[in-house]
Parts: sequence; C-alpha cells; structure tokens
Amino acid sequence: MRKTGNHHLCALLCALVLGLCFTACEEDSDYPAYYIHGYWKIISSEYHEYVNGELYDEGYENAPSILGSTVGLRFDKDGCYYAWVDVAGFTFSEYCGTYSYSNGELEMTSETEDGVEETTVTKVEELTNRKLIIVYTEEYTENGDKYRSVERITLHRVQKELARR
Repeated sequence: MRKTGNHHLCALLCALVLGLCFTACEEDSDYPAYYIHGYWKIISSEYHEYVNGELYDEGYENAPSILGSTVGLRFDKDGCYYAWVDVAGFTFSEYCGTYSYSNGELEMTSETEDGVEETTVTKVEELTNRKLIIVYTEEYTENGDKYRSVERITLHRVQKELARR
C-alpha cells in the first residue's frame, strides 16, 4: 500500500516539474525590464477617439513606410531613446530624450522645439523577446465636451546587426 502512495507522489512531482519546465520555456512569456533595450520596428498603430464617452472615430494603420523605409524606436541601456529610419539599408537615428520603464509603464521625456521638457507615459501592454505593445491615452475637456484618445502601437524587435547597416 505504501508503494502505491509513493508512486502517486512521484507521478505528481514529475507532472509538476514538467509543467514548470514548459511554463518556463514558453516563447512569449513576459521578460524582464531590460528586454526593452534594443531596436524596435513599428508594425502597426490603431486608435480610438471618444467624445463624451461615445466612439467618434477609429482607425488602423500598418507601419509607416516612405519609399520602402522602416521606422522605429531604439532604447539604449543608458536610459536614452532614439527614433530611427532605415532607408535602403542605411539607418539614421535621432536622439529623442530619456526613458524609464517599470511596473508596466514606459515614461519618455523629450524637449520640445521651444525648449520645454515634455513627458509622455504609456502603458506597456506586452513585452516579450520579440514584441512590444504600448498604449497611449490622452484625455482633455474642450467647450464642455470630454475627449479621450487611445492609441495602441505594436512593435517587433529588429536584430541590431540589420538595423545598424
């Protein structure tokens, strides 16, 4: 009788260990904050605009492309971020400002043309080794109407060797 009890315990432990292995090796699981570092290509953008709680406008756009170019963001380990464009294999980057990422929020600070520091906070909906989805929400009131705009941007990781050509 004791032998059967040990057999069930062993089977249960094996199932738990195998379950943990498959969970730990899952491809699209969440990754640590340092996974935001690197080049990200914009794949798509969708938006929804509301006026007084009612859907006013919505839309979906594939990645912006001018003459076959690729557009994206680069997040460096030193806390700086850049906008980049790849045209015919040549990548041009422009410094945008600084960023920080924690608790599912990406905070990006840049300077406007007038020299005023501006901070944008986006929610990180998904961050994996291949995919980053950020959601930006803006709310304001004008002439007594309440406006709410939500933009969801999907980015895919680009290999650094390809993006730095």
